[in-house]
Amino acid sequence: MIGFITMLIMSIIQVAGVIAGDVGIVRIGTLGWVMLAYTIGPSIIYGLFFNRGRKKGGTVPGAADNLSACALGVAMCRFLVKNPSYIPDDTEIRFISFGSEEAGYRGSQ
Repeated sequence: MIGFITMLIMSIIQVAGVIAGDVGIVRIGTLGWVMLAYTIGPSIIYGLFFNRGRKKGGTVPGAADNLSACALGVAMCRFLVKNPSYIPDDTEIRFISFGSEEAGYRGSQ
């Protein structure tokens, strides 16, 4: 959060420098990316060290990838079955789910 607020303030300083036409003010605002990287860097290192060494990628590997899209497709299908008035006339709707799309698009074949 500190990095986000710092980046926002530095961006406002840069915009003020551009509007005023003062290069010195714009240069002051360019330090924002350094402060953003300084605060985000420890978070990335923390995430790398504490997410390693678990079997099969951790608790639920890939659950937010294909499984979430499948759940959304099933929910939309259930909604349209219960509320057919939302389907326009002369419209055919098909819900199709593919897997293994990352492996050379074999899942879509």
